[in-house]
Order: sequence, then C-alpha cells, then structure tokens
Amino acid sequence: MTGLDAPIKSFLESYPDVIELKQQIQGFVERWLPLLEKTTAVTLRLRLVAPVVSIAQSTLLNKLVSTSNSLGTKSKSVTPR
Repeated sequence: MTGLDAPIKSFLESYPDVIELKQQIQGFVERWLPLLEKTTAVTLRLRLVAPVVSIAQSTLLNKLVSTSNSLGTKSKSVTPR
C-alpha cells in the first residue's frame, strides 16, 4: 500500500489536519521548488564559468606583467588557482 490506495486515502482525508498538512506541503513545494531550480541552475553556471574567468584573469595579468617588465618594471607572473 502506498497511501494513495482508495481505503487509505479516504481514511486520511477524513481528518481536517491531514488535508491542511497536505495543502501546506503542496503550497511549500509549489512556491520554493521553482526558486530552488533557478538557484541551482545559476550555481552550476557559476561553477562552470568561474575557472574560465580565473584563467582569463591570470592570462590578462600575465600579459600586463610582461608588458610592465618589457618597459623596465620588475613584476612577477601570476598563476591560476
């Protein structure tokens, strides 16, 4: 039995507290699940993009250091984390 079987369902639905709890859970899921999905998608995108940005920043900094060194200023190279 799953709780969706007719005898169990009718027994549970005979209690107002059970119906209220079901509505509260359903409302919670309908409200927060889309936001959670959105947040998770953004987090995944950021995790994928962050290493690329880090490498690009390091490359840019190394070019700046190289240019600075060629102009006679002493600087160290930067390595990505």
